[in-house]
Amino acid sequence: MKRITMIGITMMLVMTLALCAQEGRGQGRVTGLVEDADGNPIPGVKITMESLQYNLTLEAESAENGRWTIHGFGVGEYQFTAEKEGYVRAVSRTQLSGINRNPEQVIVLKSLDEVKGDVIKGKDAKVNFQNANDLYDSGQYEAALEMFKAFLAKNEKFYKVNINIGNCHFKLKQYDEAIAAYQRVLDGMAAEGVTMEGNVTAAQVYAGIGEAHMVRNEFDKAREFFTRAIEIDPSDRALPYNVAEILFNAGNADEAVKYYRQAIEISPDWAKAHRQLGYALLNQGNLEEAVAAFKTYLENADKDDPQVDVIRDLVSSLEQ
Repeated sequence: MKRITMIGITMMLVMTLALCAQEGRGQGRVTGLVEDADGNPIPGVKITMESLQYNLTLEAESAENGRWTIHGFGVGEYQFTAEKEGYVRAVSRTQLSGINRNPEQVIVLKSLDEVKGDVIKGKDAKVNFQNANDLYDSGQYEAALEMFKAFLAKNEKFYKVNINIGNCHFKLKQYDEAIAAYQRVLDGMAAEGVTMEGNVTAAQVYAGIGEAHMVRNEFDKAREFFTRAIEIDPSDRALPYNVAEILFNAGNADEAVKYYRQAIEISPDWAKAHRQLGYALLNQGNLEEAVAAFKTYLENADKDDPQVDVIRDLVSSLEQ
């Protein structure tokens, strides 16, 4: 009898594990069509369907007629991403049924040549700018950079577009060019007589220059620009946190603690800042306060944060 009971328990465990592994799975089926702005089908488009509730990703590729099919999912909200070289990536979200018939998903893709043509043909500036943003959001930084520059050439008074240009250069790891673009924004603001203090845009630009220096390990320059950004906008938690990270990595735990605390004052429930504060305090040899910081981190951390178990074990060892 005991043996039968154990087999029964084992089967239940296997079933439970199987159910957990299949979260989001079901009998759902959805069809779709990918076409261009003129209604012509586009073959060879990669379709990625991601559940916004479960760890489930399904893929398909459009056929010669532009059609595709995905099946094997349950009810829920899903995000579709359609991408193909030479086109601007398209993203959409929709609610799908796992049992009933789902509406066809029609996706329209714009070619890069078509998007660039909007600039060349001198169409509405707002459309051109949005197209450039779409390219940036889809990770096509070189094409976005070209369009932002073309937009700025036709609209010189919008010098703040240099922020977007700088961001493109940053993504392309062209840090000198990124810094130069950000500096053009600061120069433009100065020429306009803009008051920097309290100006969120100015703070972001200084932080952008600081980040460009930081990725090149130019920590003194990075600290200089991040500190200026904090002076301009003391409400942005990321700014003191970044300074703290620079100081801590440079071996200056005492100063790092001050800036981690400043970030926490702005955002008391920010788990990551509490965790890093704990490490800095531990580096100082301040075990009691380090444990307190780590415990606050554990109280606020996301349950899926892979650092949770590490910190929990660390706290246990420090308290022994």
